[in-house]
Amino acid sequence: FCPSYGDRIILPSSVTDEMVRSSASFRTKGRFPSVCWVHPESNCALMRASQPLTGVARRRSNGDEAILGAAAAASSSGNLLVFDARSKGSAFLHRLSGAGTEGQQVYGAEVTHMDVNNAQAVRSALIEFWQLVEPLAVHTLRNLRRMQTVANSKWRALISNLLQSASRISDVLEDSKGAALVHCSDGWNRTSQLTSLTMILQDSYYRTIEGFAALVEREWVEAGHRFQTRLGLGKAFKTDKDAAPVWLQWIESVWQILQQHPNAFQFNEKLLILVYEAAISPRYGNFVADSCAERREMNQQQGPFACFWYDCTTKWKPALENPSFRTVEGRLAVTCEVSKLQVWESLYLEGIRSSWFRRDAATKRCIVQNDGFLPSVSAPDNSPSKK
Repeated sequence: FCPSYGDRIILPSSVTDEMVRSSASFRTKGRFPSVCWVHPESNCALMRASQPLTGVARRRSNGDEAILGAAAAASSSGNLLVFDARSKGSAFLHRLSGAGTEGQQVYGAEVTHMDVNNAQAVRSALIEFWQLVEPLAVHTLRNLRRMQTVANSKWRALISNLLQSASRISDVLEDSKGAALVHCSDGWNRTSQLTSLTMILQDSYYRTIEGFAALVEREWVEAGHRFQTRLGLGKAFKTDKDAAPVWLQWIESVWQILQQHPNAFQFNEKLLILVYEAAISPRYGNFVADSCAERREMNQQQGPFACFWYDCTTKWKPALENPSFRTVEGRLAVTCEVSKLQVWESLYLEGIRSSWFRRDAATKRCIVQNDGFLPSVSAPDNSPSKK
């Protein structure tokens, strides 16, 4: 039904193939609503999709309405909440071109526009941030928290906005006890950021190494985030208009939550640095290409790739574990103000220095080594491949 989705899709049990076909033809890129997570108490589902093709004619899809209606009916309150990651103005412009957002009367839903910046804005913000950081001497870099220009950079503001949006979705899910649908335009950038951050805030499982791996695979890899395109692999990042640090923005957002709740995560920041670097490495098959279908084709043509999570859960696991970890049930509250956010020194200041601008050197091996950060993994080994 949708070429950019993986093989495993979760839907309400009452949904039929005909409903899915109808919904797929009504959503951009065929990305029909699918379930990401279900609240263990209220049974409210967190769902994701792309924008509906309502247009100025206010088109409708019986199948699409049935899928979302089934999710709402299964929740405690019976309500449906729609979180459109775009601004209201942006959604209106898309409506003029034949797309748009859900009609509140048609779906019986409350629609909230989150105003999360798009990939192009995130790209510009990171370039601006790096221009502030890159020329500085190491001893100056360590005083970045006191540098007003860096503290007030657009990059940090976008991190703050992303955390605020995910926190808001988490709060509404908890309080309203209704099903929630999250989407942006195509449903593979801001949507992945928001659903996966919300799941980390809501569920302690995704704060374990095993759960975090499952989260990345489901909400990013199998959900069709275009890693090849957004990472700008094989191209010059600064001149590639399709490249955008959506992945890095999300990784840093997780890191900010980790700093505020250091005991709530089974893993430490090394795992976040590893998974960020692994995505730009030619070694691992988890993040190559732009979809699961493309990865399968590459596996057939080039042979199987190594699996990143195997290394994380075996030989690297002792170095990635947080000794102060304790399970914190329930949702986490997060402080989102720009002034409260920290500068990620281990990534930006201590040798790993944002691989967006060091791609040729970085792709020669999986990890930029840092005084015994981890054993080198640049040489092939016998780990299971990513099929």
